[in-house]
Amino acid sequence: MGTGKTVTANNISLTNNASGNYVLSSTSAATTADINKATAVVVVAPYTVSYDGSPHTAGVTSITGVNGETGATVGTVNVSNTTHTNAGTYNADTWSFTGTANYNDIASTTITDSISKVDATVVVTPYSVPYDGNPHTATYTINGVNGESGATVGTVTLNTTHTNAGTYNADTWSFTGAGNYNDIASTTITDTISKINATITVTPYDVPYDGAAHTAGSSATGVGGVDLSSLLTLTTTHTNAGTYSADTWSFAGDTNYNSVATTTITDKINKISAHPVVTAYSVPYDGTEHTATAVSDGGVGSFTLIGTKHTSAGDYPSDAWSFDGGTNYLSDSGTVHDAISKIDATITVTPYDVPYNGNSHTASGTATGVGGADLSASLTLTGTTHTNASTYNGDAWSFSGGTNYNNANGTVDDNISKANANCTVTGYSVTYNGSAHTATGSCTGVGGSGDVLSGLDLSGTTHTNAGTYNNDPWSFTAVTSNYNNTNGTVNDSIGKKNAMWTTNANSKYFSANDPSPLTTGSGSGFLAADGVTATYSRTGSPGATLSPVGGYPITATLSATGLLSNYNITNAGAIFTINPDPTAIAFNGPATASVFNCNQTYSATLTDTITNAGISGVSLTLTIGTQSVTAATNASGVATFTGLVLTDQGNTLPANVPESVSITTSWTVPNTSAPATQTGSFTITQDPNIGTGNTATSLYTGPGFFWTTSPTSSTATLTLNATIRDTGVCLGNITKAKVSFYVSTNDGTSFSPVSNAQNLPVGLVNPLDQTTGTAGS
Repeated sequence: MGTGKTVTANNISLTNNASGNYVLSSTSAATTADINKATAVVVVAPYTVSYDGSPHTAGVTSITGVNGETGATVGTVNVSNTTHTNAGTYNADTWSFTGTANYNDIASTTITDSISKVDATVVVTPYSVPYDGNPHTATYTINGVNGESGATVGTVTLNTTHTNAGTYNADTWSFTGAGNYNDIASTTITDTISKINATITVTPYDVPYDGAAHTAGSSATGVGGVDLSSLLTLTTTHTNAGTYSADTWSFAGDTNYNSVATTTITDKINKISAHPVVTAYSVPYDGTEHTATAVSDGGVGSFTLIGTKHTSAGDYPSDAWSFDGGTNYLSDSGTVHDAISKIDATITVTPYDVPYNGNSHTASGTATGVGGADLSASLTLTGTTHTNASTYNGDAWSFSGGTNYNNANGTVDDNISKANANCTVTGYSVTYNGSAHTATGSCTGVGGSGDVLSGLDLSGTTHTNAGTYNNDPWSFTAVTSNYNNTNGTVNDSIGKKNAMWTTNANSKYFSANDPSPLTTGSGSGFLAADGVTATYSRTGSPGATLSPVGGYPITATLSATGLLSNYNITNAGAIFTINPDPTAIAFNGPATASVFNCNQTYSATLTDTITNAGISGVSLTLTIGTQSVTAATNASGVATFTGLVLTDQGNTLPANVPESVSITTSWTVPNTSAPATQTGSFTITQDPNIGTGNTATSLYTGPGFFWTTSPTSSTATLTLNATIRDTGVCLGNITKAKVSFYVSTNDGTSFSPVSNAQNLPVGLVNPLDQTTGTAGS
């Protein structure tokens, strides 16, 4: 540090492309220079924190010199003027830097530090107490971030004091913070003083009727024995006898005392007796109502004698009566023995003689009583009721006198004669469906169409197979004694059912055997229960290879476990087709050869795919890329291809070239079909005599030396040339090759490619000689 300082440089060397043209006279040198102090980079980070009771100081983030040195080697920072504990904004805080020998000092620099106020923990506890006549106030605690409490943190203002019962949901408190704490605005809480129950006593009464008014006794007291009786309401005052189970009292309550809802009690005033007397009766039945007589002492109350009222004859030993004493007297009850005797009724019964009509018949009769009363409902004639035809002598009747008349009975002679049935039988005309069919019919009786009789026999009309059935017999034999027997005939028929047998077409290849079975088929319209099946045959010779390619009719012969005569059958048959045998070509390879290879042999096989036998005498054409060769198949179906030279394939060194291969043929073989063209992939590999490092003949013909354009230049221009020649067995076109130039090390162990002299095209030296060419750059 200072002026006129000596500076020395050592190990001086030349670089660049032209350095080889010069020689330094010395590799070191010396001079003088002035060196001034530098300014360090000092980063001081101010702080912005929340008050926590601890002192805070700005931090020194970094001290960095011009050569990357840090910390005390560059200098020291004084941040003592930035230390604070209490909340506040300190925008006059300063720091300064004292540099070491090589660095300038930095004068006092202003920064702004900040400690924000925090929230104190203030817990205000509302109260919920029962009314006791005393004032109540919410309680609270105050705590700071460092455990301080009370006024050092702040003060709480309460608006929560109350004495009377109530829910105070508008009570508030607020907090005024000391220097380091935030204020808390007015905050609402809910304080509660609940109402209490007063001490209440209500005493009901139970007394005999005495004509005076009575009321239940009561009292109500509160906290400190205060008299609250004025808040009681009693509904318990009565004079007349009775049980007053709906009497009530209630307590209205006030600000500090709970009300008591209407409460039921039972008060009672007891009745007294009036001594009632009742007299019974005994008379014969006369159709009028009779009632016992009654009196009471003093003529009070009322009698209920309905239990002694009777009109019908009978003995009533326990007729009940009752006495209602009214509001203030006891009620009473008892029984008396009343009696009314029975009499005889006037009765007439008439018998019947009718033909059978399906209805029941009953003898007619009448019965009359006192005053011409109709008593026929009590006359029982069911013993004379009959429906079926017959003679009924001695049918019994009876009369039930019931309550007021004596019972009676007797007999009459009744008669019902037989009727003819009405029979209708309907024949059927249906199509065969495999089910038995029977004529329909019914015999009805005297009750009409709804009166269907049993006994109709239609079994003589039942048939299943198709046919015409005239004069089928039926008969009716009455199963009851009410109808006469009868018989008759009816005409029935079952028509044949339409059905079809569908034969499926089938086929085979010329050299294959006929399938067994020849084909399949299915029927429609046949019933499964009839078991209809078919066997199949065709025209022509069915043996293998005997019938030429073409179509041959198929015949279906039907048989069944049931009767085919029940069907009208359509059987159209089908065609059996003999198809030519398919053939196929298989390329046997090889699937690769080098370009310009003139000695490669290839083969392919032609076979009948049904017999798997080779097909001879067929001309096949092998094509690889754009070049083709033809050969005929031998007795085994194999064709051998030779003389195919893979030239002019666009081969580019050093990669192999993919090509396509195909085999085709013209076709005239009878009873067989032409094979599909066989295609595949083929790879033409590079000529091993062409390429870098291979045995191809090559000669560099460019200059061996070159110079820069001037003594101070590091660049020169060089023209590269080479002559190449194809030395393979099957000579190709040398213009298909590419030439690249490389620079070797002095020992020739490694090569570096020359820029812009890679994969250069080759031109012919002599247009008539495609084996020798040149390339240059």
